[in-house]
Amino acid sequence: MINVTNQISRFDIFHKKCRVPFARYFIVLLLILFLLSGCNNYAPNSSTPTEKIDSNTLSEPNSSATSSLSENTSNNISVSADSKVNISATEPLTCGEFVWLWMAKLDGSLNYNKTVSQAVEIAKQQGYIPSKSNVNEALSIQEVAYLLTSTKLNSSKIDTTHYNWQISDLENADSSYKVNLLTAYAEGLLTTDNGNIHPKNSVYLKDATSILMRVTDVSQRLLPPDYTSPYFEYQGLVEVARLDPTIVIDLKYATTDNYTGVVQYSRALCLLEADTAKKLIKANQYFQKQGYSIKIWDGYRPESVQWSLYYAAPANLKQYVPAPSKNSQHSKGIAADITLIDKNGKEMAMPTGFDSFSDAAHADYNNLPKQIIENRNFLISGMEQQGFVVNSLEWWHYYMPDKTNLQISKVSLDEFAEKQNEFYQTNIQKYYSDSK
Repeated sequence: MINVTNQISRFDIFHKKCRVPFARYFIVLLLILFLLSGCNNYAPNSSTPTEKIDSNTLSEPNSSATSSLSENTSNNISVSADSKVNISATEPLTCGEFVWLWMAKLDGSLNYNKTVSQAVEIAKQQGYIPSKSNVNEALSIQEVAYLLTSTKLNSSKIDTTHYNWQISDLENADSSYKVNLLTAYAEGLLTTDNGNIHPKNSVYLKDATSILMRVTDVSQRLLPPDYTSPYFEYQGLVEVARLDPTIVIDLKYATTDNYTGVVQYSRALCLLEADTAKKLIKANQYFQKQGYSIKIWDGYRPESVQWSLYYAAPANLKQYVPAPSKNSQHSKGIAADITLIDKNGKEMAMPTGFDSFSDAAHADYNNLPKQIIENRNFLISGMEQQGFVVNSLEWWHYYMPDKTNLQISKVSLDEFAEKQNEFYQTNIQKYYSDSK
C-alpha cells in the first residue's frame, strides 16, 4: 500500500514552492484525487491476497495468460480481470495453483474469481485438501496423489496391493507417498506411461486439467490398469494380456499350428502364475528399451492338455513333452515359451521354430551362424536378469526356479474366463457406485 504520510510530506514541500494560489489549489485537488485513486487500487480485495495460510505466505503466479480455463491445455489460462490469477502452461504448478484449478473445476465456472489463497482456504474448509498443505512450492505427482487420496475423495475400496508391481517407477517415490500413489492409481485418478508413474516429476497445466477432469467426472476415470479393468487373480493365475497388452500372444496350442496338428486349447487365453507374469512383464519392458517385444507361444497349460501332448509325441521325443507330474512347469503356470519380435512385428532370427524337437533347439547348441547365437543369447540373458531360467532343451522355454514347489493347477481355461468375467462386471459396478 502507498505510504500516505510520505505522500503528504511531499505535498507540503511542493505547496510551499508554489506561488500562484489558484495553481496551489488546483495541484492540491489533483493530489487528493491521486491519493484516493491510489489507495483504492492498492487496498486489499479479492484480487490481492495478503493473509497467511498455515504460516505459508501465498504468492500469486506471474506468468502471462492467454486463454480461459478449458480443455485446451496448450495455452496458459487466466480468469476475470478481478482475480488476477494467471497460470502458465510451461511452468510447474504450485500446490496453491493446482488447488485453485481444482476449485474452479468443482465450481464449473470459466471465470472462477477467487484468489489462490481464498481457493485454498475454501478447499481446506470443505475437506478437499489437508489443513497443512504447503501451497507455495512446485507440485509433484506424488503430492497430487496425496491431495487426492488423503481427504474425502478417497472413497473407493479397491485393494491397492494389486498395483504396486505395475508402477515400475514407484521405487523413486518417497515412502510416505507410496500408499497415496497406489490409491490414486487404483482409483483411476492418475494414469501411467507404460507402467511408469514418475512420482517426483513436476505437474504442469496439461497434467492438472487431465487429472482434475477425472476427479470431477467419474465417467472420465480410467479403470486401472489404464488400458483394462482392475487386476484379477484366480487361484494364483492371471491373464497376461490384461497386465501388459504390448506382449504379443500367439498361442500355438490354441490353433492347428503345432506338432499335433490339432487345436488343444478351448480358448486362446494366455495365463501365468501371478508372480511369473509380473516378472515376464518386467522382462518385456527391458526388451522394449532395446527395440524388441516378447511374443508368447505358450503359458499356463492345463493338465489335460499336457496329457494330450504327451500321447501325441513320438516315443523317441517324449523327453520334450513329458507326462504330467509334480515337475510340470507349464501346468503350474510358472513357465512361458517365448521369442522376440521387432517394432514391425517380425520375429528375431532364432536357432529353430517352436517345438522343433532337435539338437539345434538346445540352449547351448553352437553349430549355428554367429548372429543366430547372439540373438538367442540376447534373449536368454534378458530373461535371466528377471530371474528366469532357460530350459536346456528348448531355447524358448523359461521358468521361475523359486516357484517349482507349487502344485499343478486344476483350473481350466473356461473356468478362469467365467470367473474373470464375473469379477469385472461386479467390480466395475462397485467402482462407479463407490466413486459417486
